[in-house]
Amino acid sequence: MRKEFVVKSFLFLVFGLFSIAALLYPAIQNGYPLLYSDSASYICSGHDGVVPIDRPIVYGLIVRHVSMSFSLWFVVIFQAAVFFALTWFTVRVLFRRERAVYYTTFVCLLTGFLTGASNYISQIMPDIFTGYMIWSVALLMLPVQQKMRWIIWGVALISATVHYSNLMTLSVIALLLLLVNQLWKHWLSPDRLLKVQLGTLIVIPWIILLVINFAYEREFFINRSTPVFLTGRLIETGLVHQYLTNYPEAKQDALYPYKDQLPEKIWQFVWNDDSPLYNDSCLAQGWVNCWLYHADEYRNTIRSILSKPELLSKFIRICFSDWIKQLSDFNIGHLTQQGANSALSDIITHYFDDAPMFRQSKQFNEDLFFTKESRVQHYAVLCSIILLGILLWITCQPHRKKLLFILAVILAGMVLNAFFCSSLSGVLNRYQGRVVWLLPWIAIVVIISFAESIHQKKQHAGKEAI
Repeated sequence: MRKEFVVKSFLFLVFGLFSIAALLYPAIQNGYPLLYSDSASYICSGHDGVVPIDRPIVYGLIVRHVSMSFSLWFVVIFQAAVFFALTWFTVRVLFRRERAVYYTTFVCLLTGFLTGASNYISQIMPDIFTGYMIWSVALLMLPVQQKMRWIIWGVALISATVHYSNLMTLSVIALLLLLVNQLWKHWLSPDRLLKVQLGTLIVIPWIILLVINFAYEREFFINRSTPVFLTGRLIETGLVHQYLTNYPEAKQDALYPYKDQLPEKIWQFVWNDDSPLYNDSCLAQGWVNCWLYHADEYRNTIRSILSKPELLSKFIRICFSDWIKQLSDFNIGHLTQQGANSALSDIITHYFDDAPMFRQSKQFNEDLFFTKESRVQHYAVLCSIILLGILLWITCQPHRKKLLFILAVILAGMVLNAFFCSSLSGVLNRYQGRVVWLLPWIAIVVIISFAESIHQKKQHAGKEAI
């Protein structure tokens, strides 16, 4: 018995390490974890203990403590390990336990090489946790052991707190599942624990952010950047210019002097030095001060625009159009060079001991493009949709109901993620790219389920023949 346990543990370790290595292929190929421009803010916030004005501090704290201020490799290894663990939980619930580690490795390999999941896992960014959050909520619907269920619940909870859009997405998904459970009780598990977990997922992530922000800033708040980002969004849609031009009362608006100098894109308004956001004395005390200084003025601008029926209806039409665009825009975006003159170069040198490895990476010397990987992902998503239609709707499998429910939660999460991100921030490929890999992932699981059902039928036929 002991020998069998040692062998199983050894196999689990070997296959686990192999799976994690496969999921980190983009980072291994680069020679260092992949870095996005926003990675600097997360690294600094966690190490300096300062809540960024434009994002939660939670992922920064994860980076700080998982890396141990030694190496960012620990962070991406942790992210890959979470993927492996969630896959293993899924496989153990659906299939034979003795094959769990093999199926888990198979799913990790295919998902890693056919989708952008490995790219987002390899980045020092919280994007991959959006997919983990949706995935975890779907797993809560399965008949999982209580200890395992609390672990999955914890993953969903933490994942929700790393990005503001995750908070809204999780709250709506959990609320919808509670309503489904109430209206169609035969669809979900009747146990009280599930209701408690879903109910807490609606509220607790918001409370956690309030408490964390108070602990670091001595002030209760969720998000102090909403007025700036939403004003930038209204500028991008053309509604601010239309309001300032066509409505007489707009002459009193703080943005009126800049009505002919407004930028085209939200990122230009938020980050460019020549933006109206920074065009006064507030910048002397730092750019963050400008966000706070203009907050009340921009709230008035937003309120004035959205109170006009004509402008509100136009904004709704634009949001709906961008929502549709976002659903199909999931290319793996390129990552800019982070060389010797970049902010990240100084930050990594200051905070981590593996800076020499960073200076030898590909991204230190050049931009990284993922055109081929994006094309492969598009084909994988298309094939997944076709396979899911055939294998789930046409064939009959023993796990069909469970898989359909997981798929329904995934689709709901993808739709909500696209809606909140595109409506409040605009269309950006990474917003949907961070969750679209869930479709090929569930398709691979369905293929395994289909193969298992065929194998069981053959075994059953063989027994009857005997």
